[in-house]
Amino acid sequence: MPKQDQSDSGGNLITAIGGTAIAVGNNTSATISIENTAHGNGHASIAKGDAIVQAEATSADTGPIADATTFLFVSNADRIVVHERSVDTLDGSDATALSILRYVAIDNPGNSSHGPMVVHVQQSDNDHLSGTGAGPGNVAAVSAAADAHGDHTAVATSATAITVENQFSFVDATALVAV
Repeated sequence: MPKQDQSDSGGNLITAIGGTAIAVGNNTSATISIENTAHGNGHASIAKGDAIVQAEATSADTGPIADATTFLFVSNADRIVVHERSVDTLDGSDATALSILRYVAIDNPGNSSHGPMVVHVQQSDNDHLSGTGAGPGNVAAVSAAADAHGDHTAVATSATAITVENQFSFVDATALVAV
């Protein structure tokens, strides 16, 4: 469930979307791709975005570990639709984790409702992911984009990517928009 700021301060629509992936093993891969956009025209504001986070690990010595998570923060929205999906697999010496989050948030300054209406669909399954297991080496890759159009807008991105040879890969990223 996205974190909500329930205040009706009449301020800007603000959203932050992001995630974290960590993979532990001899061969590891941690990747994240985030996009967050917003548009405001004075009458209404709309923001939408997605985060795709994946971790893969292989290890012949010890059990591999793969974890992927996403998050969403929304402030000053009247309507929010969120779809989340997560899949984790562990197959002997291979581990894979995938987390996907997509959202749309709308702010209508003329709306006098007492808090946002939220539609949240969450899907968690144990489907076997194709391509389970990392290729040779240790990889950490990040793509983060934020884009806002309208008066008084702001955007920011933050990202971290770390690898240690034959041990682990880690990524963390956030994309924020305000309109």
